[in-house]
Amino acid sequence: MLKDFQPVDYFWKNEANLKIGTYLRDYRPYMIRESITYPEIFFMMVKGNRRHLLVVDESGEMIGVINPNEIINKMLRP
Repeated sequence: MLKDFQPVDYFWKNEANLKIGTYLRDYRPYMIRESITYPEIFFMMVKGNRRHLLVVDESGEMIGVINPNEIINKMLRP
């Protein structure tokens, strides 16, 4: 058992110095165009080991985020 909840204790003592980039440093979001097909999205997620993809329109503006559950539901229930 962790003595005195060490991870939580560490967080509260150091919260002012903890930056989100420390935890996301190896993560780069994938952006996809709204015109891409569901099978293409599925394979991009599997190949890139991604759980979410940012969806952008033709001008590059973000219009949404898609996750594997949405893709599976769409592929199983067209």
